[in-house]
Amino acid sequence: AQLVEHLPFKPVVRGSSPRRVTKQEVPEGVDVQRFQGFLFLFCFCLHFRYEKSPPHGLLCSGKDRANERGSETVSKVFWLFLFYSFCGFLLEITFARLFHHPKRDRKCHLLLPVCPVYGLGALGILLLPEVVKNSPPLLFLAGAAAATAAEWGMSLFYEKATGSAFWDYSTLPLNIKGRVCLWFSLFWGLLSLPLVYTVQPLLELWLGAIPAAVTIPAALFYVGDSVVSLMLLRRGGTEALRWYLPRRQREL
Repeated sequence: AQLVEHLPFKPVVRGSSPRRVTKQEVPEGVDVQRFQGFLFLFCFCLHFRYEKSPPHGLLCSGKDRANERGSETVSKVFWLFLFYSFCGFLLEITFARLFHHPKRDRKCHLLLPVCPVYGLGALGILLLPEVVKNSPPLLFLAGAAAATAAEWGMSLFYEKATGSAFWDYSTLPLNIKGRVCLWFSLFWGLLSLPLVYTVQPLLELWLGAIPAAVTIPAALFYVGDSVVSLMLLRRGGTEALRWYLPRRQREL
């Protein structure tokens, strides 16, 4: 692409597996439709079960109310993680199309269109102290550090657990083992500003509207998809997650 040729450095190829230890054949015969149907049915049954559970009301003890508040916090963290992971997926495919990269699908799961590293990085930014979040310069620096730490941790996890790598910064200057680099760290710092000052306040308005009976089935669906995705990554690398494409397009 003409845009890429005029860049001062070669852009990172995100979504590939450059540091994969062993190259194995992409597994064939994975019955994705059956797995997907099983997960949906299982989660629907759980939704029906918890929807019929008696609601917590004024007769609850103080301990019950504390447990309920704790459950609401865990539910909120889960939905924030899921939402920002999906936003990361959208950001990745936008990046791929902007630089005309042939591998334009960038999801890290078998079924769900999510990139968990973005969800983890966003949670790290949101957990920063209020004194940091109230100062844009401090938020820029601390947000860049938090997101970079999440990026390093997820890259190390994928490499050690599955032998795969979803991104590689080794062609960019000021990188550390290809896992993180200064240019993207600065970009994460910039993204932390609208995340804290614009996106998160809007999310707070609708998080409370999500029924509690939906959270547990959704979380179990995510866990099931994660487990199967990790198993496929170990067997066939990132190409194994692109089951919906012909073999010729998987190898791009």
